[in-house]
Amino acid sequence: MLGILGSDGGSQRTGHTATLLQAITELPEAMLHHGLAHVQAAEFLYETRLFPEQVYTFKHALTHEVAYSSLLQERRRALHAQIVAALAQVEGQIPSP
Repeated sequence: MLGILGSDGGSQRTGHTATLLQAITELPEAMLHHGLAHVQAAEFLYETRLFPEQVYTFKHALTHEVAYSSLLQERRRALHAQIVAALAQVEGQIPSP
């Protein structure tokens, strides 16, 4: 999932909030934070901002590239659709179900 979000494709990497990640994964907050802590401990992600909300970014662009390219094209499409729906929900454009 994080491989789909990844970076902006340029030299500047972007981060993603815990709120957005939770909306996409639909995991309970505690489970999401546990998973993110595990990935951080492995040094694949780091927090780029703590306030007003935690923001996570891939530590290396190559990590993002490997995560993204390891997904089958059909799975990528499905994840992209989930991300679009989650972004719309988080941004308040559509009500949550």
